[in-house]
Amino acid sequence: CVGLAWCGGVIAGTMTAAVNRLLGIGKIVSSILIMLFLITLIPYLTGGSSVGLLHGKHWLASVQAWDLSVTRTILPASAFSFHPGFILIGLVVAFIATIAINRFFKARLGLQLRYLGSATSPNLLSARQQQGLIFLGLAIGNGLVGLGGAIEAERNGGFSQNMGLGVILISLACLVLGESILKTVVRRDQLHVREYLFAVLIGVLGYSLLLKLLLFAGLTFLDVRLTTTLFLLLLLTLAARYHPNTARL
Repeated sequence: CVGLAWCGGVIAGTMTAAVNRLLGIGKIVSSILIMLFLITLIPYLTGGSSVGLLHGKHWLASVQAWDLSVTRTILPASAFSFHPGFILIGLVVAFIATIAINRFFKARLGLQLRYLGSATSPNLLSARQQQGLIFLGLAIGNGLVGLGGAIEAERNGGFSQNMGLGVILISLACLVLGESILKTVVRRDQLHVREYLFAVLIGVLGYSLLLKLLLFAGLTFLDVRLTTTLFLLLLLTLAARYHPNTARL
Protein backbone atom coordinates (compact mmCIF):
# COMPACT_ATOMS: atom_id res chain seq x y z
CA CYS A 1 0.00 0.00 0.00
CA VAL A 2 2.78 2.42 0.95
CA GLY A 3 4.84 1.56 -2.14
CA LEU A 4 1.85 2.00 -4.43
CA ALA A 5 1.07 5.35 -2.79
CA TRP A 6 4.64 6.49 -3.45
CA CYS A 7 4.38 5.44 -7.10
CA GLY A 8 1.00 7.14 -7.43
CA GLY A 9 2.43 10.37 -6.02
CA VAL A 10 5.38 10.21 -8.43
CA ILE A 11 3.00 9.72 -11.36
CA ALA A 12 0.84 12.66 -10.19
CA GLY A 13 3.89 14.91 -9.91
CA THR A 14 5.06 13.87 -13.37
CA MET A 15 1.61 14.62 -14.78
CA THR A 16 1.64 18.07 -13.19
CA ALA A 17 5.06 18.82 -14.63
CA ALA A 18 3.97 17.59 -18.05
CA VAL A 19 0.86 19.78 -18.07
CA ASN A 20 2.93 22.79 -17.01
CA ARG A 21 6.02 22.36 -19.19
CA LEU A 22 4.71 20.55 -22.25
CA LEU A 23 1.26 22.13 -22.57
CA GLY A 24 2.32 25.57 -21.35
CA ILE A 25 -0.34 25.86 -18.62
CA GLY A 26 0.46 27.88 -15.47
CA LYS A 27 1.94 26.21 -12.40
CA ILE A 28 -0.99 26.72 -10.03
CA VAL A 29 -3.59 25.91 -12.67
CA SER A 30 -1.69 22.74 -13.61
CA SER A 31 -1.67 21.62 -9.98
CA ILE A 32 -5.39 22.31 -9.57
CA LEU A 33 -6.29 20.51 -12.81
CA ILE A 34 -4.34 17.38 -11.87
CA MET A 35 -5.79 17.43 -8.34
CA LEU A 36 -9.35 17.64 -9.69
CA PHE A 37 -8.59 14.90 -12.20
CA LEU A 38 -7.27 12.58 -9.50
CA ILE A 39 -10.19 13.30 -7.16
CA THR A 40 -12.59 12.41 -9.97
CA LEU A 41 -10.59 9.30 -10.85
CA ILE A 42 -10.48 7.87 -7.31
CA PRO A 43 -14.02 6.35 -7.28
CA TYR A 44 -13.28 4.49 -10.52
CA LEU A 45 -10.07 3.01 -9.08
CA THR A 46 -11.30 2.16 -5.58
CA GLY A 47 -14.99 1.43 -6.22
CA GLY A 48 -16.29 4.31 -4.11
CA SER A 49 -15.53 7.73 -2.69
CA SER A 50 -14.77 6.26 0.75
CA VAL A 51 -12.89 3.04 1.43
CA GLY A 52 -12.49 1.41 4.85
CA LEU A 53 -9.34 -0.44 5.90
CA LEU A 54 -10.59 -1.67 9.27
CA HIS A 55 -10.86 -5.29 8.20
CA GLY A 56 -7.29 -5.42 6.96
CA LYS A 57 -4.33 -6.11 9.24
CA HIS A 58 -1.53 -3.58 9.24
CA TRP A 59 1.29 -2.76 11.62
CA LEU A 60 -0.19 0.60 12.62
CA ALA A 61 -3.14 -1.15 14.29
CA SER A 62 -0.91 -2.43 17.10
CA VAL A 63 0.60 1.04 17.53
CA GLN A 64 -2.88 2.54 17.76
CA ALA A 65 -3.91 0.00 20.42
CA TRP A 66 -0.79 0.80 22.46
CA ASP A 67 -1.49 4.54 22.12
CA LEU A 68 -5.01 4.06 23.46
CA SER A 69 -3.85 1.99 26.43
CA VAL A 70 -1.23 4.59 27.39
CA THR A 71 -3.80 7.40 27.19
CA ARG A 72 -6.31 5.45 29.28
CA THR A 73 -3.61 4.84 31.90
CA ILE A 74 -2.68 8.52 32.16
CA LEU A 75 -6.17 10.01 31.77
CA PRO A 76 -8.89 7.35 32.13
CA ALA A 77 -11.72 9.78 31.33
CA SER A 78 -10.06 11.31 28.27
CA ALA A 79 -12.07 11.31 25.05
CA PHE A 80 -9.00 11.39 22.78
CA SER A 81 -5.57 9.77 22.54
CA PHE A 82 -2.16 11.38 23.03
CA HIS A 83 -0.73 9.10 20.29
CA PRO A 84 2.72 8.58 21.90
CA GLY A 85 3.49 5.69 19.55
CA PHE A 86 2.67 7.64 16.42
CA ILE A 87 4.60 10.64 17.74
CA LEU A 88 7.66 8.45 18.35
CA ILE A 89 7.40 6.89 14.89
CA GLY A 90 6.93 10.32 13.36
CA LEU A 91 10.01 11.68 15.10
CA VAL A 92 12.12 8.73 13.94
CA VAL A 93 10.88 9.07 10.36
CA ALA A 94 11.38 12.84 10.48
CA PHE A 95 14.95 12.36 11.76
CA ILE A 96 15.83 9.89 8.99
CA ALA A 97 14.13 12.03 6.34
CA THR A 98 15.91 15.14 7.60
CA ILE A 99 19.33 13.51 7.26
CA ALA A 100 18.50 12.12 3.80
CA ILE A 101 17.05 15.41 2.49
CA ASN A 102 19.92 17.41 3.98
CA ARG A 103 22.49 15.25 2.19
CA PHE A 104 20.50 15.27 -1.03
CA PHE A 105 20.27 19.07 -1.20
CA LYS A 106 24.00 19.37 -0.52
CA ALA A 107 24.82 17.11 -3.48
CA ARG A 108 25.17 18.45 -7.03
CA LEU A 109 21.64 17.54 -8.09
CA GLY A 110 20.16 18.99 -4.91
CA LEU A 111 22.09 22.23 -5.33
CA GLN A 112 20.76 22.55 -8.87
CA LEU A 113 17.19 22.10 -7.58
CA ARG A 114 17.72 24.76 -4.91
CA TYR A 115 19.21 27.14 -7.46
CA LEU A 116 16.33 26.58 -9.87
CA GLY A 117 13.78 27.19 -7.14
CA SER A 118 15.35 30.30 -5.64
CA ALA A 119 16.91 32.12 -8.60
CA THR A 120 14.81 34.67 -10.46
CA SER A 121 16.59 33.93 -13.74
CA PRO A 122 18.43 30.57 -13.55
CA ASN A 123 20.65 31.30 -16.54
CA LEU A 124 23.37 28.88 -15.39
CA LEU A 125 21.08 25.96 -16.30
CA SER A 126 20.05 25.10 -19.83
CA ALA A 127 16.38 24.84 -20.77
CA ARG A 128 16.68 21.05 -20.92
CA GLN A 129 18.24 20.92 -17.45
CA GLN A 130 15.53 23.16 -16.02
CA GLN A 131 12.77 20.99 -17.46
CA GLY A 132 14.36 17.80 -16.15
CA LEU A 133 14.81 19.28 -12.68
CA ILE A 134 11.19 20.44 -12.57
CA PHE A 135 10.00 16.93 -13.45
CA LEU A 136 12.31 15.44 -10.81
CA GLY A 137 11.35 17.91 -8.08
CA LEU A 138 7.61 17.47 -8.58
CA ALA A 139 7.96 13.69 -8.76
CA ILE A 140 9.91 13.51 -5.49
CA GLY A 141 7.66 16.00 -3.68
CA ASN A 142 4.41 14.33 -4.73
CA GLY A 143 5.87 10.91 -3.98
CA LEU A 144 6.48 12.01 -0.39
CA VAL A 145 2.94 13.38 -0.24
CA GLY A 146 1.56 10.05 -1.43
CA LEU A 147 3.68 8.22 1.14
CA GLY A 148 2.36 10.41 3.95
CA GLY A 149 -1.21 9.98 2.70
CA ALA A 150 -0.89 6.19 2.78
CA ILE A 151 0.38 6.22 6.37
CA GLU A 152 -2.43 8.57 7.41
CA ALA A 153 -5.04 6.37 5.68
CA GLU A 154 -3.76 3.30 7.53
CA ARG A 155 -3.77 5.20 10.81
CA ASN A 156 -7.38 6.33 10.29
CA GLY A 157 -8.52 2.92 9.12
CA GLY A 158 -9.67 4.20 5.74
CA PHE A 159 -9.70 7.14 3.36
CA SER A 160 -12.19 9.35 1.59
CA GLN A 161 -12.15 11.11 -1.73
CA ASN A 162 -11.50 14.60 -0.31
CA MET A 163 -9.46 13.83 2.81
CA GLY A 164 -6.33 15.51 1.45
CA LEU A 165 -7.86 18.94 0.78
CA GLY A 166 -7.85 20.06 4.41
CA VAL A 167 -4.36 18.67 4.93
CA ILE A 168 -3.02 21.02 2.25
CA LEU A 169 -4.16 24.09 4.17
CA ILE A 170 -2.87 22.76 7.49
CA SER A 171 0.48 21.88 5.92
CA LEU A 172 0.87 25.35 4.45
CA ALA A 173 0.02 26.88 7.83
CA CYS A 174 2.63 24.71 9.57
CA LEU A 175 5.30 25.57 7.01
CA VAL A 176 4.67 29.30 7.18
CA LEU A 177 4.43 29.23 10.97
CA GLY A 178 7.68 27.30 11.47
CA GLU A 179 9.63 29.38 8.96
CA SER A 180 8.33 32.62 10.45
CA ILE A 181 9.31 31.62 13.97
CA LEU A 182 12.79 30.43 12.98
CA LYS A 183 13.54 33.51 10.85
CA THR A 184 12.46 35.68 13.75
CA VAL A 185 14.83 33.83 16.09
CA VAL A 186 17.90 33.78 13.81
CA ARG A 187 17.23 37.27 12.41
CA ARG A 188 18.02 36.16 8.86
CA ASP A 189 15.91 35.94 5.72
CA GLN A 190 17.94 33.10 4.19
CA LEU A 191 18.19 29.78 6.01
CA HIS A 192 20.42 26.75 5.60
CA VAL A 193 18.95 23.42 4.49
CA ARG A 194 18.92 21.97 8.00
CA GLU A 195 17.30 25.16 9.29
CA TYR A 196 14.48 24.91 6.74
CA LEU A 197 13.91 21.30 7.78
CA PHE A 198 13.98 22.30 11.44
CA ALA A 199 11.43 25.04 10.66
CA VAL A 200 9.04 22.39 9.32
CA LEU A 201 9.39 20.44 12.56
CA ILE A 202 8.75 23.58 14.63
CA GLY A 203 5.59 24.38 12.66
CA VAL A 204 4.20 20.84 12.93
CA LEU A 205 4.92 20.55 16.65
CA GLY A 206 3.50 24.01 17.34
CA TYR A 207 0.28 23.30 15.44
CA SER A 208 -0.10 19.83 16.98
CA LEU A 209 0.45 21.14 20.50
CA LEU A 210 -2.12 23.88 19.97
CA LEU A 211 -4.63 21.36 18.60
CA LYS A 212 -4.16 19.04 21.59
CA LEU A 213 -4.59 21.88 24.07
CA LEU A 214 -7.80 23.02 22.40
CA LEU A 215 -9.22 19.49 22.39
CA PHE A 216 -8.19 19.04 26.01
CA ALA A 217 -10.09 22.24 26.84
CA GLY A 218 -13.27 20.63 25.50
CA LEU A 219 -13.81 22.76 22.39
CA THR A 220 -15.88 21.43 19.50
CA PHE A 221 -14.45 20.79 16.05
CA LEU A 222 -15.74 24.10 14.63
CA ASP A 223 -14.42 25.99 17.66
CA VAL A 224 -11.02 24.33 17.20
CA ARG A 225 -10.83 25.38 13.54
CA LEU A 226 -11.79 28.97 14.31
CA THR A 227 -9.47 29.28 17.33
CA THR A 228 -6.56 27.69 15.47
CA THR A 229 -6.95 30.12 12.57
CA LEU A 230 -6.98 33.12 14.90
CA PHE A 231 -3.99 31.81 16.86
CA LEU A 232 -1.93 31.24 13.71
CA LEU A 233 -2.84 34.72 12.50
CA LEU A 234 -1.67 36.17 15.83
CA LEU A 235 1.65 34.29 15.72
CA LEU A 236 2.36 35.32 12.13
CA THR A 237 1.52 38.94 12.96
CA LEU A 238 3.93 38.94 15.91
CA ALA A 239 6.64 37.28 13.81
CA ALA A 240 6.27 39.87 11.06
CA ARG A 241 6.42 42.69 13.62
CA TYR A 242 9.70 41.54 15.20
CA HIS A 243 11.27 40.30 11.97
CA PRO A 244 9.87 42.14 8.92
CA ASN A 245 11.35 39.67 6.40
CA THR A 246 8.79 37.06 7.44
CA ALA A 247 6.13 39.14 5.67
CA ARG A 248 7.58 37.91 2.37
CA LEU A 249 6.25 34.43 3.13
